[in-house]
Amino acid sequence: MALPFILKFIREKQLKGHSLLILICGETNSGKSMLGLWLASWIYKQFDVYKNLYFDVDRFLIHLYVSRKEVLTIDEANKHLDSLKWWDDFNNAFSMALNTQREKNNLYIVILPLAKRLASQHRDMTDVLIVMRNPGVADTYIIKKKFGEFRDIELKPIYVGRMFTPMPKDYLVQDYKDRETGDKDRILIEGISKACPKRYCICGKRIRFFETPCPYCGFTLEVTKDLILKLDQGLNRREVYALNE
Repeated sequence: MALPFILKFIREKQLKGHSLLILICGETNSGKSMLGLWLASWIYKQFDVYKNLYFDVDRFLIHLYVSRKEVLTIDEANKHLDSLKWWDDFNNAFSMALNTQREKNNLYIVILPLAKRLASQHRDMTDVLIVMRNPGVADTYIIKKKFGEFRDIELKPIYVGRMFTPMPKDYLVQDYKDRETGDKDRILIEGISKACPKRYCICGKRIRFFETPCPYCGFTLEVTKDLILKLDQGLNRREVYALNE
């Protein structure tokens, strides 16, 4: 069976020494993460969910420094690379890293729901766009660019066909699920910590709500589901909204 055009394109570009940025988009439960997992392991046979898949850009940047000819995948990329956070330190670091590390011949896969929500400096670097239609079914595009533009690079997605892919191997799916549970819970806890008012640590310093260990004294707070349940029960109840007579 002949390979889809987009897979031939990716393979040929990599063999020629290019470092492509591949963007995978689609609605919830459309199969974005599974497609990313399958594609990464198809391109890079040594793909390791614990080494090559990231829900945090900081871990990605650390591994980028020592990686070569690998596939590096950022899932839930809207956490750090969202266009609404174009000024964020991670956005700037990610952009600088990709611009200066192209000679490493890595392939980069970024997964998020909407392409337009990716910060413009990352969209400008995108080479391949994959839009999920259903699990295992995706429309594929090559991104043509006009590098002579003074403003944002003018991007033109060129449709090159529909791709049908199998599920990743079972051990990769299991590793992904194991990673996903812990990492996504931690992402949510970070969000809660930033959204809630600051609290006082035992050392007397005001720090983020769930910040642990304390940057001043090193005190460690065990953030458990029971602790978050108590917070939920304290905030989200009818009595909070009752008028005092």
